[in-house]
Amino acid sequence: MNKFEFGNMNKESVYLDENNLRMTTNFRINFSRLAEELLSEGKRDSAIAVLDKCVDVMPDKNVPYNYFMSRIAECITKQPVR
Repeated sequence: MNKFEFGNMNKESVYLDENNLRMTTNFRINFSRLAEELLSEGKRDSAIAVLDKCVDVMPDKNVPYNYFMSRIAECITKQPVR
């Protein structure tokens, strides 16, 4: 989580074209799947750290929220989607 370079998606000066924006959907899905697994293992603090990282590297101002953000919101409320 801390070694991968996310390409500065959190900076307003970075342009994300259509292909890059579609790729962010995969990132969000993977973040939510990891958080769900951590929750199932009882590692709530780690799950919250993963979800915080997701929102930090792909903020709404550059990567508009979509359906997959609902999975992230559900994880935060400790109701993972199965």
